[in-house]
Amino acid sequence: MKTLRTFIIMVVLIIGGMAMTGCEDSNATNNPESVTTNGQSESQTGEKPLDSSEKKQVLDSINVLVSQIESLSKSQEANANNLVEVKKEISDLKGSSHLYDLISWVIAAIALLVAIIALIRLSSIQKRANRHRKDIGEIEQRVYSLEQKTNTVPVRTKTTSSGLSNSEYTSLTSRIYEIERQLERMNQGSAYEPQNAVMSSPVTEIRRPSVNEQSGYFGLPTQMSLTEAYFKRLSDIRESDSRFTVEVRNNRAEFRPLEGTQYLNDLKSNDSIKMALDFQGCAPSEATQMKVILPGEAKKDGDRWIITKKATIALYI
Repeated sequence: MKTLRTFIIMVVLIIGGMAMTGCEDSNATNNPESVTTNGQSESQTGEKPLDSSEKKQVLDSINVLVSQIESLSKSQEANANNLVEVKKEISDLKGSSHLYDLISWVIAAIALLVAIIALIRLSSIQKRANRHRKDIGEIEQRVYSLEQKTNTVPVRTKTTSSGLSNSEYTSLTSRIYEIERQLERMNQGSAYEPQNAVMSSPVTEIRRPSVNEQSGYFGLPTQMSLTEAYFKRLSDIRESDSRFTVEVRNNRAEFRPLEGTQYLNDLKSNDSIKMALDFQGCAPSEATQMKVILPGEAKKDGDRWIITKKATIALYI
């Protein structure tokens, strides 16, 4: 830029000097001495002096050249300014790109931290759920034990507190219930004996079944609602789909699940049978043995037998 301006100034000075020389020459034409001098110079150089029109053309050309040089210098300055602005924008973009990179790294770090915290929280929630599930199972066992203590006779309560295992307690409970049932049947059967019977004569006790008593089998229960279920029919013979033994008395039935490995598989694969059973002990999927603790009850309603109380069974590994 400085070199170009120096060049322009030198050109202008040269042109100005030439113009002044031309003016002196024009003044010298009116002066005799200048004429003599011009004549001498013409004779010496052999060139003709420029007239006023030629000088004007030269000055116009110089002015045009100067204006073009000025316009070029202005455009060059404008281009230089544009170049400076472009460099500034590029530097700003570089700075903003670094800022964006920093922001993206910060966001990625925050996302990673949130994911780690979420995994830790999920693990703690799962542990808490397992602990609560275990506590609920223990509470259910305690509630069931309390129910058994409240529903049984003092002899049975004494047995449970003597330090027996679960299997022994279940076996004794089942045997006691069977004995109670036999005593009840014997008492009912004695009511039908003749009052004038001779007590001294040895006779064999014959149980006379009541007209309203009946034995049979139930199949799988059918669900009525979320908490209710019923048996469709009572079968007199044991069939392939029989799952419960039944004793009917006065339109009320007591049912017990059939015991055995083949029936234990129904507990694992069939959800409908669970509508008639309450479980104690391990989970049905882990059980390899089962024992009936208390029978269930059903009430006749038309052709159906509606379950009013579920049977209770104990499951063992």
